[in-house]
Amino acid sequence: MKSINLTALALVAAAGISAPAFAQTADTNTGLQSASVVVSATNPAKCDLTATTTALTLAGDVLTDANGVPVNNVGTLVAAELNNAGVNAWCTGARNVVTLTRTAFTTGGGGSAGDFQKGILYDVSVENPDNTLGSRSSQYEGTSNGPTGSSIWTRFGATTAKTLKFANPAANAASIATNAVSSADGTTASFTTYAATRVIAGDYTSTVTLTIQPGV
Repeated sequence: MKSINLTALALVAAAGISAPAFAQTADTNTGLQSASVVVSATNPAKCDLTATTTALTLAGDVLTDANGVPVNNVGTLVAAELNNAGVNAWCTGARNVVTLTRTAFTTGGGGSAGDFQKGILYDVSVENPDNTLGSRSSQYEGTSNGPTGSSIWTRFGATTAKTLKFANPAANAASIATNAVSSADGTTASFTTYAATRVIAGDYTSTVTLTIQPGV
């Protein structure tokens, strides 16, 4: 029995060694072939801001009243000219940082001339062109918060640029004499002002600056 068993085991082992492998079907590439590749790209947030003119003039005797004191609606006058200038913009990002600043109207570099002043402080604001959209901090961005203040606007102008609208913010409607230097563009509260004070005669200039930083 042992020898038979041994022989049987030997035969099985030999069969295991000598048995041919199963045949495999060759790939003839005659069937449908496919491959998928994922392609990625980044489209950064973009904005465009243009104006049909960069030099505006308030025509006539409009800065002061008959007593030589600044009128209370200089911001309204400036806003009207900015609207006439045709300031257009569009943005593709969801969180675009908008900042609006102004310098006071000044002559001779600003400051004081004895008891007279050489500047007129005013404020102006710009309206979010798509204020129905969400994710915005304010419908308006104004000059009263200075260069460090800003508003967040969502994307706007999908097919054509939006014409921005400027106004005199109701909370800072009055304009007033100031001794600010010509480069000062801070918050309204940062200016030294003089109520019922006359400003000297001269040619006055002010710079309004609107910036938009694209953001996602």
